[in-house]
Formats: sequence, structure tokens, C-alpha cells
Amino acid sequence: MICVSLGRTRHKHMIAEHRHLAENGVPLVELRLDYIGRAVNLSKLLKDRPTAVLITVRRREDGGRWTGTEAERQMLLRSAIVAGAEYVDLEADIAGEIPRYGNTKRVISLHDFNGTPNNLEELHAAMAAKDADIVKLATMATTFGDNLRMLELVQGSKLPTIGICMGEIGMLTRILASRVGSPFTYATYSLDRKLAPGQLNYKVMRDLYRFDEIDLQTELFGVAADPVAHSLSPLIHNRSFQDAQINARYLPFRVAPDDLHTFVDACPKLGIHGISVTIPHKERALSYCTQVEAAATGIGAINTLIFNGNERLGYNTDYRAAMDCINAAYQSGKSPADNKPVSHQGRRVLILGAGGVSRAIAWGLKHRGAEVTISSRTQERAVQMAHELG
Repeated sequence: MICVSLGRTRHKHMIAEHRHLAENGVPLVELRLDYIGRAVNLSKLLKDRPTAVLITVRRREDGGRWTGTEAERQMLLRSAIVAGAEYVDLEADIAGEIPRYGNTKRVISLHDFNGTPNNLEELHAAMAAKDADIVKLATMATTFGDNLRMLELVQGSKLPTIGICMGEIGMLTRILASRVGSPFTYATYSLDRKLAPGQLNYKVMRDLYRFDEIDLQTELFGVAADPVAHSLSPLIHNRSFQDAQINARYLPFRVAPDDLHTFVDACPKLGIHGISVTIPHKERALSYCTQVEAAATGIGAINTLIFNGNERLGYNTDYRAAMDCINAAYQSGKSPADNKPVSHQGRRVLILGAGGVSRAIAWGLKHRGAEVTISSRTQERAVQMAHELG
């Protein structure tokens, strides 16, 4: 289930967006009362509400915007419980001061914007003891391994748990929440109003990643890069999976250069079957493979990594695609009868750049007899690449 977070400064805007979400089939909406810029009229927000609601009044130290006193904040939370809100978010340190009442479910939360603590299990146990119906842990991901620890915690918990690694590195914890048993995940109403780092728009979660259909049988793939937000690969692959009725998802993985080893080690544990490898990892990823095709070895870079049991299989498809495009350009305008295999023997080719794709193209042309010259903004890289490719 997707819970869409609403943070508006005016009651009428929050109510209007709540109705719009209900019309679009959203079952649960978080009302962030700390965003309202005047005295909160709780009855106005809850009367005739079109969906179940989660009431949150977040303090500034926890990433919120509340400017009133702590006593006023806790009174507002108590009022929401008395009014019969379906859920209320209570920070772990004040949950003991607000007793259970009626049928309102208690989401006991903790937020850490500095990192993901090493004692997640200990924190979870302490929060569960606060008369929790749901435990929510939201921590900042600083390494890809934080995602694995968080998802394993959620999957192993007997109490319903929401485990989120915030930030772009932790995006997969939001997308895979239902796969590990979380009761719901959070999404934002619009792309320009994220209420937490790494939060995705609910339409992207619903339509692109088909969140509610992800299960343990869903095959996982993705693209590893830094940066990765600009990549169109998730859009292309997920639409293709959907059109072909394949139960698979393709996710964006932001992986820092010094975190690549952690990412590669974590992939099989997360059930990831294969990844596209791009900037800046194509050359470094080669060293993490247990088997590499001859072309990738010659090029000195991979763009595809497959996980098969304990094996890590590296491939480079860049040169194949480049050769196909170059050959197609030479054959353009010719009739099918005139199309013959294109020979590059003796052709003089100038390649601009010395990155992973340039290496692949240079290798492909050289092994087809072309005379290749490499030009780069960095002379050392061009010389090194020319030397390595022979």
C-alpha cells in the first residue's frame, strides 16, 4: 500500500489534494499538520475524509516544520487520536506520554538524518515496546549496505515495520517495501514537493514501478551509476516488462565509486539478477567479475553484470551496438540486394574521449581492421587507452 504525504500551508489545499488522491485510488494519506501555517482545524481536515489518514506533526529536529510548543504539538496528536484518525505518528521518545485510545493505530517512529545506526535491531526492539502497532525507522543511507541491513530488519520483524533509507542511495527501500512485508510505504503528491529525501512521486511508484504488484517472485534488475537520477533506463525497461507481462522491475541504483564493492556484494542478497553498469563504474566493475567475456577483457570495461549463483558474469554490449550503428550508417540508402558485410579494414577513425564507451568502440573497430586515433581532454587517459588497446 502507498501512503501519500501531504504538506500544505492552507487547509483548503490539503483537503483538495486529499480528495484528488482519493479519486485516483490512493487508500491512505498522511496529513502533515506541521506544514499548516496557522492554527490547525483538525475537525475540518478529518470531517468527511475520503480515505484513511495518518496524522503527523513533525518536530524540526526530526525533519518537520512545527513551530509551536511541544505541549501544543502533543495536544494536537492526542486530539487526532480522540477524533478517531486511523493512524497517528508518535516519535519514540514521546510515545510513552500519549496513551492508546480507541481504534487509532500507533506508528512509533524514529528519524536519523545523519546516517543509519549500527544498532537497528536494538532501536527497533525499544520502539516496539512503546505499545506500537507499527514501527517506522527512517535513516539516511550513506552506503549501499545500509539498504540491505534495513530491508533484512523489516523482513525479519514479527511486528509490522516500515524501514526507509532516505536519500537517493536508499531509494530501493521505498520501492521494495511491500516485498519485505512493510504495511505501506511513503510517496509524495508531486515531484516538486518532496517531504523527505529520496521520496518518490506516488504516480511513479504506482505506474512505473507498479509497487502494489511487487512480490517475492518479482525479478530485480537495475542500473548502477553516479549520478543516476537522469537515467531513462528505468522508464524504458519497466515499460517493456509491463508490455511483455514479465514480473520484473528495473531500479536506479546510485552507487558512489568507493561503494561499488559493497553494492556488488549486496546484489545477490537482495535478489538482484543483473545490472547495467555505467559511469563511473565500467572499468572498475571488471575486477569484481568471476567470469568475463573475451571482448570485455580486451576492452577493459563491462556494461552488464549478471549474478548467477556465486558467479558474477561480465559482458560489454557497447561495442556490439556501436558496430551495428556504424554498419547501418554505411548501408543506409542501399537496397537489400546491395547490402554486404561492411569492412573497416584500413579505415582511419578518430574517437573523441577515453571513457568506457570510447574504449568499446575503439576495440570493436580495431579488431575489424580500422586504424584508430584517440583524442581526449586528458592526454594521459588517451595515451593509456591507446597503449592498453594496442
